[in-house]
Amino acid sequence: MGSRSAVGLLVAFVACAPEDVYQPNVRTGGGGSTTTHAAGPRVALGATVLLQPSGRVVATNPDTDTVRLLVHAPDGSLRPSTEISLGAGARPTVTAGTKGFVVVARGTGSLAWFGASGALLQQTKVCSEPRGVALDAAEAVALVACASGELVTVSSSGEVTNTLETSFDLRDVLRFDATTAWVTTHRSAQVLQLDRASGGVLTTLVSPGVTTPTGLHFSPQVAARTVLVGEVAYMAHQLELDGDVRQLTAPGTVPGPVPVVPQYYGAGNGCMTSVVSVALTRFDLRPGHFAATTVALPGAVPVDVAVQGPWAAVATMGGLSTVITDAWVPTTGCGTVASNFLTLQPPLAVGLPTPAVPGPIPVPMVLTRDSLGGYDLHAPTEEPAARALFHTQSPSGVACQSCHAEGYDDGHVWTFEQPVRTQSLEGGLLATAPFHWKGELQGFADVVHLTFETRMGGHLPADLSANDLGAWLDTLPARQKPMGDVSAGEKLFTTAGCATCHAGASLTSNATVDVGTGGAFQVPSLRGVGFRGPWMHSGCAKTLAQRFDPACGGKEHGGPVAPADVPELVRYLQSL
Repeated sequence: MGSRSAVGLLVAFVACAPEDVYQPNVRTGGGGSTTTHAAGPRVALGATVLLQPSGRVVATNPDTDTVRLLVHAPDGSLRPSTEISLGAGARPTVTAGTKGFVVVARGTGSLAWFGASGALLQQTKVCSEPRGVALDAAEAVALVACASGELVTVSSSGEVTNTLETSFDLRDVLRFDATTAWVTTHRSAQVLQLDRASGGVLTTLVSPGVTTPTGLHFSPQVAARTVLVGEVAYMAHQLELDGDVRQLTAPGTVPGPVPVVPQYYGAGNGCMTSVVSVALTRFDLRPGHFAATTVALPGAVPVDVAVQGPWAAVATMGGLSTVITDAWVPTTGCGTVASNFLTLQPPLAVGLPTPAVPGPIPVPMVLTRDSLGGYDLHAPTEEPAARALFHTQSPSGVACQSCHAEGYDDGHVWTFEQPVRTQSLEGGLLATAPFHWKGELQGFADVVHLTFETRMGGHLPADLSANDLGAWLDTLPARQKPMGDVSAGEKLFTTAGCATCHAGASLTSNATVDVGTGGAFQVPSLRGVGFRGPWMHSGCAKTLAQRFDPACGGKEHGGPVAPADVPELVRYLQSL
């Protein structure tokens, strides 16, 4: 594999920090094998970089858990004025207004309000994993979207005034008013208009996906950042191949201890040449005009998007692509990319707005080292070599992160010999051996050989072994959502026989069992199961309750559960 692109990541995999998130002048680091990446033109995009009316720039760095304030020097360049260091694993996202800015610390579950000078005003615990945030027009209320489905309303005084439960893995809040909220979902890459009283869906907008001239269809999955410009939302997301993945088989085979398999995850880093591609979808939110159009772009793993003037810029793990929004044309293949994909040069007509621009700038902007006067916003950092490899685009055009989004899963059902859903890597992976749905891979080295080396065409760097990669993945924590008293569901879990197979710390027996779903499959761990829809190997259960329909969950899958008991059992499963 080549070296990792110098794009500032929005995702980091580290353990949660203590409750006291904001610790001035504290530098954090991690142990394990590390690699220092050479300095390069790092790009900061989207909601990680925002301009205030005074000309001050607010920028977050999720890699170092910091927020930086930058000001214009006399020569017009930007220079750092203040750096706010956050607790380890904070993974900050920022939204700025005219008075100050708010920061969501995803890794620690907090929302903080800062004044224009960077002084901490309020800090509030909002949910287990907040992702996106928006402010109302008066900047008196923030609405926070959580990975666990909550929409949390927080006043500028730090009071949580409402928590609305939804069933979605929420990503961003685009805008909201007293009655409705426009939000996005992470893995399904949708734009939803929700009723803020009931959580009901008023409008659903979905990318149409892309069908290539050769008839291959790619569906939308895994949204990165979405930005709103007037009544138009721009979403950077993935496209994932429907149908047999071997349609993109590359020449050659790789021998090894597992069956010889062609490299069929893709044949390069170009657009639509791999089972996963990057896309930009434009959603028109105007009533009576609801529509979505998509263009596919080169690369894997979208990181962020910024829109300015007639340009939209999409950052991926491989570089920066720009699209002319004024000449937007839906395609049946790849969109026209207006800048050289791998050079990371500032796109034409996209630069830093001058301080003279009146009022708040409602959309993000693109910053490069050139526009920062040589100041490197995302300085080279040391990170675990395994983490770097996990995010690196392989010769097939796919990264581990592509399918295992954030270390979990993309929610996609892939077709190999039969349909199988991507498995999550969370909660102690190594204890769940043997691996894959059929349990045919006995050790993690077998997984690396079959998946990474054979299908992805990758090569482990000299300083990293398969065991090193497995050990790092084994540290990825399981997600958990506090559900209150779930004792009734826990009792049902035992009496229905669920604990027979889903037992121990990993909540799995590691056995391969036929429960009546078309073959024998590995018993999956239930750690974090509430976050992993669709469920079952085929993805037939769109909700956890549907798993208890024998037509989907299998007639031999535990004892019968009365329909009236399913909600309590589901609540318990969501707490695991």
